[in-house]
Amino acid sequence: MGVISDITDNPLEGFWDILSRAGIDDRARIRAERLAQKTGEALPVVIAELGLASDEVVVEALCQTTAYSKTNMTTIPPTPVLGSLVNTDYLRSHRILPLDQSDNELAVAMVDPFDYDAKKALEFACGKTILPSVIALTDWRTAFDKLYGRDEETNEIEVALTGAGWVDDTQRLKDLSNEAPIVRKVDKLFTDAVDRRATDIHVEPAPNLTRIRLRIDGVLQSLPDEAPELAALLASRVKVLCDMDVADRRRPQDGRTSVAVRGRPIDLRVSTVPTVYGESLAIRILDRKASLLDLSTLGFSEHDRNSIETILRMPKGIFLVTGPTGSGKTTTLYAALNRLRQTERKVA
Repeated sequence: MGVISDITDNPLEGFWDILSRAGIDDRARIRAERLAQKTGEALPVVIAELGLASDEVVVEALCQTTAYSKTNMTTIPPTPVLGSLVNTDYLRSHRILPLDQSDNELAVAMVDPFDYDAKKALEFACGKTILPSVIALTDWRTAFDKLYGRDEETNEIEVALTGAGWVDDTQRLKDLSNEAPIVRKVDKLFTDAVDRRATDIHVEPAPNLTRIRLRIDGVLQSLPDEAPELAALLASRVKVLCDMDVADRRRPQDGRTSVAVRGRPIDLRVSTVPTVYGESLAIRILDRKASLLDLSTLGFSEHDRNSIETILRMPKGIFLVTGPTGSGKTTTLYAALNRLRQTERKVA
C-alpha cells in the first residue's frame, strides 16, 4: 500500500464501510488486513484471492471511495501504450495497465488505486500526469498477459522445471506445487475456465507437450500447449488443494475441493489417472451461484420437473441420474440439492 493522502485522511475506512454493506464482516476484514500485512500484497488483491467479495463488488467499492472510473475489457488498447519507457516488471508488480497517453497525460488502470507511491513513481518516470482508473484483478491479468506476452511467473515455472530428474522427486514436486508461480498458474486456469463457462478442465501429458482442454457447451476446446513437464506440476498443485496423495502417481485418485474465483465459491471434483507420460487430470467445475442451479431453468418439461420434485419430497429412497459426459448429470443433482436446501431438511 502506498501513502494514503490523495483523497481523504483515511479512504480505506470508506472502502471497508462499503464492503461491510456488501456482507464483509469484521472477522473477514481482520483476516484480510493481517494477510495483506504479512505478504505485503494489496488489500483489493487479498480480498479477491480469499473470495471475500466478487470482482464487481470490490471494483465498485474502490470507485466509490476514490471517485475514479471503472475500466473494463472493452477499453483495453490493442497494443502496449508505453513501449519500453517503463519497465514491464514494475507495471506487473504494481498491477498497473497503461491505457492511453498524450503529451502531458497518461491514463492507467490500477487494481489498487490506493498505491499512491506507484502512481507518483510512474509520473516521475514518464514526466506525465497520471489519470488513474480502477480495474478488476482478473481483467488486469488477462489484459496484461495479452499485451505484454508471457508473464514472469511462466518464466519462473520454466526455471523451476529445469534440473535433472526433478519429476521423479516427490518432495521437490510437492514443494514446487506450493510456490507462487504454479499457484498463480492454476488460479488463472480456474478463472479462465469459469469466465468461459467451461464445465470441465482436462490436463493431458504427452511426450513433448502438456495439452490443456476446456469442455464448453459439451465440446472440448484446446488452450495453447504448455511445456511437457507442466502436467506433473498442475496435477500436484490440484492434489494439494484436494488433500490427495501427491506421492502416489501410479493409482487413480479422486478428490474434491472448493476455490474462490472472482470472489465466488466454485466446487471442483477432481480425478487423476496414470498414463504412459504421466498423470492425466480431469476437473469438473460447478459454480454454486450460477443461475442454472435451479430445476425450473434446466429445460425439463413440466411433467418431468413435477416428477423430480415429487421424488425430492419423499423421505427416503434412491434417485439415479445417468447419461453421457456433458449431459447435465452433475448440474441436475446440484439443482436438486439446491432445492432441498430451501426446505427445513438437513443436507450434509
